[in-house]
Amino acid sequence: MKAKGIISILAIVGLLLFVAVSVLSGGGKGKATSTSTALRRAEGNRYSVELPGGTRSVPDQINYQGYLVNSSDTSAVTDILDMTFEIFDDPIYGYPLWSETHDSVEVTNGLFNVLLRIPDTLFTGRELWLQTKIEEEFLWPRKKLVSVPYGYRSGVADRADQATRADSAFYALYSDTAEYALSATPDADWVISGDNIYRLNGNVGIGTMSPTTALHINRMFAPLGNFYSYPAIIESPHHYAYPIIRSESQASILFHAALYPVAWGIGRDEILDGIDIFSMPISSGWPDVHNRTSRMAITNNGNVGIGTTEPNYKLDVEGDVQAHAYHTGDIFFQKDGQKLWRMFEDENGLYLENVKTGKVYRFVLQEVER
Repeated sequence: MKAKGIISILAIVGLLLFVAVSVLSGGGKGKATSTSTALRRAEGNRYSVELPGGTRSVPDQINYQGYLVNSSDTSAVTDILDMTFEIFDDPIYGYPLWSETHDSVEVTNGLFNVLLRIPDTLFTGRELWLQTKIEEEFLWPRKKLVSVPYGYRSGVADRADQATRADSAFYALYSDTAEYALSATPDADWVISGDNIYRLNGNVGIGTMSPTTALHINRMFAPLGNFYSYPAIIESPHHYAYPIIRSESQASILFHAALYPVAWGIGRDEILDGIDIFSMPISSGWPDVHNRTSRMAITNNGNVGIGTTEPNYKLDVEGDVQAHAYHTGDIFFQKDGQKLWRMFEDENGLYLENVKTGKVYRFVLQEVER
């Protein structure tokens, strides 16, 4: 039986110590070596440093131990449980930067142990938090990662005199922030021009590691205690702010909720020369923009059409209309596009006019008791 309502007291156990502090070489103890003599190699192991007595690889796993108790009585858990570990750059919000699932982890008297293969590229000096999921239950709060996992960065030689990849190396073959980068190969991603920064190719992701468009924003979680999430806010200190969506012919905004089979949109339509509110089916998870149906159109001259994209009147409806009341003047009756009768009134009564002949007929009204 899977444990329910688990509380976790988790602590990262440090296994990665920077090799410059103390190194075991062969069968005996090696001498401590300064980072200034460490040379990063890229030919053999994933990451290595040159030390007295030979080359040593930096392990690419972190040992993670934890203690699980039941929330009901704080008794230690003994079970076989599925566990998922995720890393975030925020203690509450955000999208996971890394995720790893371990099936059938043995928990004995509350204790468990797993080896996490976390990419060293995550440890760039920023603050990180570990989220643990036991079966279907997320454990809160997230645990802040401290110094030991950041020892991973010894593998990429942050402060080596010479490095193939370095964030602050004195000399680097590939580096954005090296003090000197003689004959360095440019990374060709972002370009800084005065106060502007830009790139001409590729996609940018915020909250996602797999952006599918030029700008892909994914707000994975809403703030705690709030059902709603606001992925983006466009704000201006001026009285008038006009966010612009511009294209050569058509410019639209689509609204797609994954739970529903239809997407909605509003946009500039070049055919009707106005604004169109439309719907479209979902195909393979995406709105089918080639199969859109107009629901309401507003032309440049202010005519509104419901069921038609060519409204000839201020309100042109193709279909039945239901209303509780009409506040109107003359009423015209037409068929096949031709006006046949006009109903109008004055202080003396109610009249019906034959539009073709011009003859007018007066309704004979009889008072009834209510």
